[in-house]
Amino acid sequence: SVLKYLELNNLNTPNPIKIMRWSEFLNNHSFKIGIDFTSLISFWGHQLFILVILDLDSRKLIFINATFSPHREWITQQFRNAFMDLEVYPTLCICDRDQSFSIWFKQMMMDYYDIKVLYTPIKTPWNNGKVERFHLSLKKELFDDIVPLGISHTQHICLKYQKYYNQFRTHQGINGKSPQNISENNIYFKLNYKKVEHLSGKFT
Repeated sequence: SVLKYLELNNLNTPNPIKIMRWSEFLNNHSFKIGIDFTSLISFWGHQLFILVILDLDSRKLIFINATFSPHREWITQQFRNAFMDLEVYPTLCICDRDQSFSIWFKQMMMDYYDIKVLYTPIKTPWNNGKVERFHLSLKKELFDDIVPLGISHTQHICLKYQKYYNQFRTHQGINGKSPQNISENNIYFKLNYKKVEHLSGKFT
């Protein structure tokens, strides 16, 4: 057999190839975010889209905002707003294959913030499960009791919920602590960012 000749020539049986688990891969990144849209129907029958940016380690809700039309320019501006006060940028962004996050988005995140975008496989929402779980909490704890009237109303109550979620809501996955308590204990290394000059002459 093959094993016999390997032993005669003092060769060891090769170790099986180890496939890195999804959780192991994520743990290699010290600051990673998950993003996604969820949708609601307003009081007037219009579809609202809510963008969520979640810190996957601390569960901190970094950013939340609503729109009727999640076009490219709007999404780009939301990330400028979300990252404006961060001392460091994430190194990894997890999202699904929604057309809102297509190739242009992946390129924008790398060019502006040096963030790698990783798409989850098709029909695997559990690979971005913390964001999916947040959507469930948002709808159950907030929008089951409140019907949004429009954009301004939705933004207002989402910001109120963001404050509650980060400061007071405890999570089983972080040992019964709130995201703010976890974030205060996290230490990130400061990263260099790219300064990009655009055709308009503006810098980001």
